[in-house]
Amino acid sequence: MPPPPPPLGRGRKRAAQTFDAALDDTELVAARAALAQGRWQAVRSLLARTGDDWDRRGHRVTVLAEESHAAAWAREWLLAEPESADASLLLGMALVQGALRGRDKPGPAREACRAAAALAPADPTPWLGLLLLERGLGGEEDVARLFDKVRHRHP
Repeated sequence: MPPPPPPLGRGRKRAAQTFDAALDDTELVAARAALAQGRWQAVRSLLARTGDDWDRRGHRVTVLAEESHAAAWAREWLLAEPESADASLLLGMALVQGALRGRDKPGPAREACRAAAALAPADPTPWLGLLLLERGLGGEEDVARLFDKVRHRHP
């Protein structure tokens, strides 16, 4: 009688089982690759096409903000378009990611998210950034207050 096969999981390459936060959003994957190369214009186009689909917008900006140089490219974008709510949002979310990872202080992330919220008052995404930050670093009262702000803009 032959020996039994090896248990599942052994001998398989784990690298083949990586998770991509972009899920199956091919437009997001392309924009993220462009952002990694400093081509923030692709992100501008993606977010413009996303419009007020708040769920998709929140997901896309969160994934883009995880790109290692997202804050630098967002600052460059803001130099070119100082009143861009999308550029301000990307900067805020990138700074939130940095603060949650311990690379940056949370103060500038809060300021950037509030600036993005001022540029686009109906957009819940800057408040989502603040919610993520406070959930990771703040207290329960702040989390509840910020959740209400998100829910008010996106019932």
